[in-house]
Amino acid sequence: VINIDLALNDKWRQQLSWGLTGDNIGVENAAVVMAIAESRLTRGLIWAGTNDGQVQVTRDNGASWTNVTKNIPGLPPLGTVGNIEPSRFDAATAFVVFDNHRRTDFATYACVTNDYGKTWRSLVTPELRGYGLVLRQDVVKPELLFLGTEFGLYVSVDAGRSWTHLKK
Repeated sequence: VINIDLALNDKWRQQLSWGLTGDNIGVENAAVVMAIAESRLTRGLIWAGTNDGQVQVTRDNGASWTNVTKNIPGLPPLGTVGNIEPSRFDAATAFVVFDNHRRTDFATYACVTNDYGKTWRSLVTPELRGYGLVLRQDVVKPELLFLGTEFGLYVSVDAGRSWTHLKK
């Protein structure tokens, strides 16, 4: 059982929505784990991301967690962690995609760590368009990445240093 709160636990954001009618799911508010992924390489290495912008990692199967959010440069506050992709080749490497379009921020936010979240490198380059949805690493070539955004699929053959939009 992994039962600690991995989100900000901001009670103000956990109220019913403020629309004409209340909703009963509340996931658009806060404190929900939206992405969770276990390493294929190291038992007990798990990454988790929330809809209030938190990224956490455990290396002991959930007994303790490290919040690595503050280490990610240029991150908008309260963005949704839409996708976490632990590397298939290096246990210390993970890719994270953030989605902030619900706060009228349609920029792409994607980054990678190679040291369990201590430091991060942005994967965003000028050719990317739209908010990110998912990032996947190829199963054979570690430098081959695929990034899905609201405007389609991008591919990188150099570990995210440049991207090409795949068009019809």
